[in-house]
Amino acid sequence: MKIRAVALLGLLLAISSTGYALDTTEAFDPGFSDIEVYFGYHGLDNPSESSVVSGETLIGIGVTGNISTYVSYAVESNGYLANTEECITMGLFWTAIENETVKLDLFGSTGTGGSVAFGIESNIDFETWGFQLQVEEAIANKNASEREQFTMLQPLLYYRISSGVELLTAVDLEYAGDENGEKEFDYSSVSFGINFPVNESVEAISQFDLVNGDNDESEIGISFGFVAGV
Repeated sequence: MKIRAVALLGLLLAISSTGYALDTTEAFDPGFSDIEVYFGYHGLDNPSESSVVSGETLIGIGVTGNISTYVSYAVESNGYLANTEECITMGLFWTAIENETVKLDLFGSTGTGGSVAFGIESNIDFETWGFQLQVEEAIANKNASEREQFTMLQPLLYYRISSGVELLTAVDLEYAGDENGEKEFDYSSVSFGINFPVNESVEAISQFDLVNGDNDESEIGISFGFVAGV
C-alpha cells in the first residue's frame, strides 16, 4: 500500500510540511515499505529565472495497520538550477475510519524551520469513481520573526478507467493573507492527472497544473513521479 499523496514541491517548500501529488492516500504496509520520487517544473510559460524546478524523495514506514510515518527530502531551484532551497519533512497519518465506501485520515507534519501542518482527509469511494476532500491548517516560518498561517482545501474527483489506471482532477483553495496582510479566500491551482501501474510494485504519478500566479494570471506546471512498494 502507498501514501499516494505527499508532494508537489513548490507548495511543500513554501510551508515546509506538505504538498500533494494528485492522488488518494493509503496507509503503508508495516515496516519500511514505501519509496517515492517526484520531479516537477512550474512556470513552463515563464522566463527561466522565475520558473521553479523541484524534486523530492520520500521514505514511508508503516507503524501499524492504520498508522504510518514518513520522512522526505525536497529541493527546488529556478529554471537555471540556481537559488536552491531545501526542506526536510517528517509526517504521521492515521486512518481512523475505513470500510468499503468511506475512509477518514488524520495527519500532521513538521518541516525544516519548525513549520507545522495538520489536517483531515475524507474519501467516499464507489466501484468506478470517488470523491475526496482534504482540509489542512498550516503555519509556515519564513524566518525567525515572520510567520504565515493559512488554510487549504482540496476537493478531488477520480475515475477508474481500468484496474490501477485513474483519471483525477482537483482544485486547491487557500484562505491566507494577501500583500496587504488581509485574509482572503482564493483558488491556488486547478490540476489534472492520470496515474497508472508500471508493474506490480511501482505506480507512475503524472500531473498537469494551472497555477494562479501573479496578477491572477494562470501559470503552467507539470510533475511526474514514481511510488514503489518495498
